[in-house]
Amino acid sequence: MSIVQWLCSAQSHAAPVDIKGSWEIDLAPMLEQAKKNNAPAEQLAQRERRFRGSQMVIDAKTIKLSLADSVAQPMTYEYKIAKTASKKANCVSLSIDALPAPLDYCINDGALSVNDPTSVPVSVYRRK
Repeated sequence: MSIVQWLCSAQSHAAPVDIKGSWEIDLAPMLEQAKKNNAPAEQLAQRERRFRGSQMVIDAKTIKLSLADSVAQPMTYEYKIAKTASKKANCVSLSIDALPAPLDYCINDGALSVNDPTSVPVSVYRRK
């Protein structure tokens, strides 16, 4: 799964969805989903090491992603609301400069989920 697939959201076609601000990865849903897909223990441990404490900051034009296990500088990506609207409630499709196709970003029960149709794991973030 690409790092840039863990990005953010904007507004729903039905009502504004506030995604701006600081977010932290919620590992439990990702690990639970990986277990359901029979991921080996080594892969689960690798994901936990890589993403525990990872953060995302979203402003009006960019998404900044910081991986907790990385000594590299945070990665910053520009985004735009996709021309094709998301068909899901409380979601928006974003076109991100580093990705070939838009991703759906949804807010449900205060959690931000990043839904990439080419990837099984769904990334979930909580506000900091």
